[in-house]
Amino acid sequence: MDRNATRTADRVAVRLLPDQAEVRLGERALAVARVFLAIAALFVAFILPPPRIIYVEGLLLFYSGFAAILLMALLGPHQLPSRLPSLVQAADVAFVAILALFPIGDTVPFFSFLLFPLFTAASRWGFQQVMITTAIIEAVIVSDALIRPRMLQSALLVRVVAMAAAGAAIGYLAEQQRRRRFEDRALAVVLGRARLGGTLSDTVNLVLASVRNAFRARRALVVFRERSTGRVVLWSAGGGADADALVAHPSQVPATRHADYWFDAEGTAWHAWTGIASRNRFRAVAIDLEGRSLGRRRIQVPPGFLAEHRCRRLIGATVPLSDEWLCRLFVLDPAMGVHREQTARFALELVKTVGPALYNNYLVRSLRSRARALERARIAREMHDGVTQSLLGLEIEIAVLRRRAKVEAPALDEDLARVHGIVRDEVVTVRELMEGIRVDDVGSGDLAQHLSGVVDRFSRSTGIAARFVSDGKPAPLTPNARRQVARIVHEALVNVRKHSGADRVVVRADVAGTSWKLSIEDDGRGFPFAGRLTHDELEAQRQGPRTIGERARIIGGLVTVESRPGFGARVEIAIPLAGA
Repeated sequence: MDRNATRTADRVAVRLLPDQAEVRLGERALAVARVFLAIAALFVAFILPPPRIIYVEGLLLFYSGFAAILLMALLGPHQLPSRLPSLVQAADVAFVAILALFPIGDTVPFFSFLLFPLFTAASRWGFQQVMITTAIIEAVIVSDALIRPRMLQSALLVRVVAMAAAGAAIGYLAEQQRRRRFEDRALAVVLGRARLGGTLSDTVNLVLASVRNAFRARRALVVFRERSTGRVVLWSAGGGADADALVAHPSQVPATRHADYWFDAEGTAWHAWTGIASRNRFRAVAIDLEGRSLGRRRIQVPPGFLAEHRCRRLIGATVPLSDEWLCRLFVLDPAMGVHREQTARFALELVKTVGPALYNNYLVRSLRSRARALERARIAREMHDGVTQSLLGLEIEIAVLRRRAKVEAPALDEDLARVHGIVRDEVVTVRELMEGIRVDDVGSGDLAQHLSGVVDRFSRSTGIAARFVSDGKPAPLTPNARRQVARIVHEALVNVRKHSGADRVVVRADVAGTSWKLSIEDDGRGFPFAGRLTHDELEAQRQGPRTIGERARIIGGLVTVESRPGFGARVEIAIPLAGA
């Protein structure tokens, strides 16, 4: 299965809808119950004392035939129409309404038919649909009383109250059972999304989309905090028109805003809500790490959080992933459930289940990255000790032969000079290849220091005067952005050696507002055009360094090229800072 097909399947999975087989089994069970109920009512109608009403028996016989035909249809392999449950529910309620017009309505079988649509609505849906069905059936009871005014008002009131109580009880129990099934399915789906295949971004995207759909929320956030450094990383999904859109993006939260996401809140998980006038003062029900209720609490949500993520209802849960990392889940404006404490407990179960899975996913990927870095370092060492040393030895021997040839065979000097130049160029190429292998090993250290080393090694290996200049300000870039920046600098320096014929090159890096500016300037031939072209103009004219432009686009950077043919060129890249 290709990547697009996999992502399409993931989009369907995060909706958390019951599958066709589950719906068919549920409808089949209801069909069996409907057949038994219809046969029992038909039997009672036949044994009732005279006078017997033939058309009532015919109506019950017709309903029994309908129930039997529906059951046989459900036993087949055909796919169910999506509207079948609603149509069958309407038929059950309509039968109850018609049956209420006849005298058999005073018997026990009719009361069973009154309750049957409530149970079918409870089995298919939940509390709201059960109460809607209850209201329809109560309207039938009142209509029956108006048609037959001999019914006492007290008896009518008893029937209405009893039906309302039965509907509320059945609906509440059905909602609780439906919620448990839904939570089990949601945990299975969300945990299944936290798989090792694909990129880490795709995994977190799918998990957050699943969480958002599980709570029917407007937005879902997950925040990771590193204890030793205090670093806070935010993933956010939601806010778009597409409920299944996978739009989560990581961002490093600036230190000035750490308290906006990592504020104090009593309890491990909580479901908070606020009124229109109370602003950031939330009332909440809270539970501890073991799921025990802590009762009502008040939570002061920071204004910075509400300014960025406006909400009236908020679910939060915090669990430790390891000795170094903590995880906190936020669910903004979830759909109202039957019980707030239950939704808080579900959020805690989600974080306790999915958080470690995501963390293990991260550890596996970090281990893979580290293993690749070690392998690249090993290859670079072997190339340095093997191929590079052999080429250097060959270059020295050719230089010795050239000196001898000037005396012994002057005619060979030109050929030896050409071979000498080829070998010398290959030495530089191999060194650049080695530099390209290890340039990705940026790590979490000082990016400016890493780039300075790249520039210094380039200067030593090529003889071109190169220097690195920085304002000394730290650049809070994502790990991927740091790797791409190192690749951009390496690619630019290789281009300078191969194509510009420059004697000097300067690499500058400084923080300017919400961007990190990087420029590579040389005194070589320049590009074929004169002037300054922006990112879009370069693409339209197919000018400039395309590989650098592609790498900059990956991290959201913009490339600008200023060229002076015969006097040099300057390539500038503006990269947005993490959390900007």
